[in-house]
Amino acid sequence: ALVINMDRNGDITLFNKHAESITGYHKEEVLGKNWIDIFIPPESKKSMTGIMTNVLSQKPQVTRHENEVMTKTGKKRIILWNNAVIQNENDHITGILSLGIDVTSQRETEAALVESEAQYRSFFENNNAIILMLDPHSGRISFANQAAIQYYGYSEEELMGMHMSQLNVYPPEKIKAKMEEARKRKQNYFVFKHRLANGSIRDVEIYQSKLMLQTREMFSIIVHDITDRKKAEEEKLVLERQVQHGQKLESLGVLAGGIAHDFNNLLMVILGNADLALEELPASSPARHSIDEIEKAAHRAADLAKQMLAYSGKGRFV
Repeated sequence: ALVINMDRNGDITLFNKHAESITGYHKEEVLGKNWIDIFIPPESKKSMTGIMTNVLSQKPQVTRHENEVMTKTGKKRIILWNNAVIQNENDHITGILSLGIDVTSQRETEAALVESEAQYRSFFENNNAIILMLDPHSGRISFANQAAIQYYGYSEEELMGMHMSQLNVYPPEKIKAKMEEARKRKQNYFVFKHRLANGSIRDVEIYQSKLMLQTREMFSIIVHDITDRKKAEEEKLVLERQVQHGQKLESLGVLAGGIAHDFNNLLMVILGNADLALEELPASSPARHSIDEIEKAAHRAADLAKQMLAYSGKGRFV
């Protein structure tokens, strides 16, 4: 620790090795010199005078304060001081004993964290994306930006503290199963259905990531509404199935047309030969009845061919 003694006027009477190391001054350079004149930045001299006056009036209590100290190179260090007054045998206050700890790195880290959190909060609050901050231990919403408040339709007070399961329409076991399935597929998002304040159900993609806010671990959740996209995909799938069905029917039509034409050729042969046989047979021949039955069957087959041609869309059988 830095150890410094000053008299009532602020003139330095003791300056230890650690004080030399921190400030860059040797004790010979500062002993008898005024503490405020050497070490306190111009903008802080007035407030430091007030602090010293306050310390001298606090007999016998120990006081604590923190201030910037100018080093020999002109850099500033932040020192946390514990102060006590020095008294003589008559209990008169003759000066101040100060023990200091250099907390510059700690304060810079804290300031950086505060700035980082402020930047993230600004990004978080002003972002058009739907963003929620989730406590990973309780599963409850800690923060919600304006986009989330507008999207879900709840007030900020209602969303804060709400459990995510209150938004998700799936039961806990299904949520867990879907998250596990996403992990196995190495997806960085989950697909759920969320219920809005007005009762409507929306399909959403949830992108979740860990972050640290000061010392708190949080989950940052970005929500994308994919309801319209999913509906379009479903409509596209229905259309593709209809096209595929149409293609199958067209293929069947082509096949039926081919069969009908082949069948037509066979019928022409059968009917032609039946006519020739009838011409050659005498009217009294018992075989004429059989040939008549053949012609009847051939004409019925022609009707079937007409149906097949109509199905194929290729005209009629002549």
